[in-house]
Amino acid sequence: MSVAAKTIAITGEPSKVLSIADFSAPEHGAPVSGTAMNAAGTFAEAADAHAASAAGHVAGWFVVTVP
Repeated sequence: MSVAAKTIAITGEPSKVLSIADFSAPEHGAPVSGTAMNAAGTFAEAADAHAASAAGHVAGWFVVTVP
């Protein structure tokens, strides 16, 4: 099962998912974006989450919500 499909299963709705890396997302009803995020705060939070993950301080997935 792809990451997009797993994330859709977690959220329960393809419209709540936007992939920036899983290009199979449209097959599951979710879009893929290759553009940068416009919300600076959201981008900073995503960067912090990525840094924490890369440092090995978390287990599981991060879900970033964009208002």
